[in-house]
Amino acid sequence: MSDTDSSSFTEISGTDIVELEIGERYFTTTHDTLVKESTFFATLLADPDNERENGKYFVDADADLFKLILRFLRRGTYPLCYDQLRGHDHATYHALLQESRFYGIAKLTEWLEQKRYFDAVRVVHTALCDRFSAQCRVDELPSDIDVQYVVRPVAKSACACPRGILEHRGRGDCGRKCWRKAFDDGNAHGATGFDVVEVRKRVYLNAAFCGSNA
Repeated sequence: MSDTDSSSFTEISGTDIVELEIGERYFTTTHDTLVKESTFFATLLADPDNERENGKYFVDADADLFKLILRFLRRGTYPLCYDQLRGHDHATYHALLQESRFYGIAKLTEWLEQKRYFDAVRVVHTALCDRFSAQCRVDELPSDIDVQYVVRPVAKSACACPRGILEHRGRGDCGRKCWRKAFDDGNAHGATGFDVVEVRKRVYLNAAFCGSNA
């Protein structure tokens, strides 16, 4: 090969921009980002014949999933596909595992195979029982806490104010006026009680399982 021929191809450096065509979408990143964790891209970019005439490298793969793959390659951030109502998206995790194996990304493949996303997203349930209460509670809670209420009748009697004062219910705070009304009306000073169980569900991320450096 002549000197002219040998200089016609310049080796790609780690900072060189690489343009990818994944499916029908285009992505721009660097050589070093792609080859650091992926054996597939290390092989693809090592051969200049794989570069198309338009300067791009074509990969027949899912572009939507590659967005998550590229995010991991760039920052080492593992993909979390979680919704507070529906939970984990297992179909996406399964598809990502196949793509990760295809791209030869060992760390991401291991994380998905071991289902470490269960460790990354933690859910805490707390049950608070407020027996016989008829008072309205107003709590300002963080957006990561979901609250549900369950009302259960109980086989006990609770103090019921004869004058209908809600603040007195279940607390025995009735005074002379309340007792006087009960005496005048001939009513028993009692009522069927109930439990209000407040169930709080809190979802948070465990950072120790969210990054490849953890």
